[in-house]
Amino acid sequence: TSFESVGDFAGFYIVPQNYMGTTSHEQSTEQVYSGTYSHKAWMYGANPPPPPGGNTNHRGYPTVQLHKTPGGGFVCPCTVRFYAWLDMPLDDPGEWFSFATLARSASDSFWDGVLVNLSAANPAHGTAPGGVVHLMHVPSVGLREPTFQSSTIQFPLRQWVEIRIYVDFDPVHGQAIVWQDGQMVSAANVSGGNGKLEQAHFGMYAAPELASGVVYNDDLQITEAAQAVGGIAELPPADDAPRQAATSSDGNAGTSRVIAAAAASCLTILSAGAWYARRRRAR
Repeated sequence: TSFESVGDFAGFYIVPQNYMGTTSHEQSTEQVYSGTYSHKAWMYGANPPPPPGGNTNHRGYPTVQLHKTPGGGFVCPCTVRFYAWLDMPLDDPGEWFSFATLARSASDSFWDGVLVNLSAANPAHGTAPGGVVHLMHVPSVGLREPTFQSSTIQFPLRQWVEIRIYVDFDPVHGQAIVWQDGQMVSAANVSGGNGKLEQAHFGMYAAPELASGVVYNDDLQITEAAQAVGGIAELPPADDAPRQAATSSDGNAGTSRVIAAAAASCLTILSAGAWYARRRRAR
């Protein structure tokens, strides 16, 4: 979807406007990567701290509930590509913003998602590198144990940036990898999957203490990749990210098909071999 029509998300859950009195979202012509509209989400006040076991994160997005489509959840591995334009003051330790949530589960109450996040420029001790895109809830909820993590590729604000994600919810060999404008920034093993990407959301998902900020998304594409020959090459060693439990609050603990060549789109991590994709526009 390029967010040209709300009908692209017909039958999927959409977060209500003025969520918790602080966050809204809409189609917008203010910042557009292609077409007429993008998806805009913005916040205009802080939310209260969450109660024990609760969640007061900012939310402003339509969901993509693949399990509700005629073909059901997308068979992994999958690639996700979209463009993001972010203006968010991530200044204090513990603050974070999430670009994407990719869920193993079809449940409405517990998504069991892998998140693609950005943390404060001055991060709290033991959290992800400040200002760098990273995976969260990997290999499982509450953990951040990357197999590769850049500490030097900063995310630029107030400009369009391509984010590409490879996700495989294979029960045994699950994996997620993220690229920013073609450069790998984060990779991790993923556990607990059932072999399908069941649902996802993009847009505004952020720490409750934030009081202002805006994000635009455009040209969202989700692709099923059917592997013919080859596989995943060995990833480069982690540059500075030892395995560790997460200590920040990054995220909650909570249809036509077209054959297309996909080897090039998976960039340098795909080994030589023939890859093919069944591409389904997420509607």
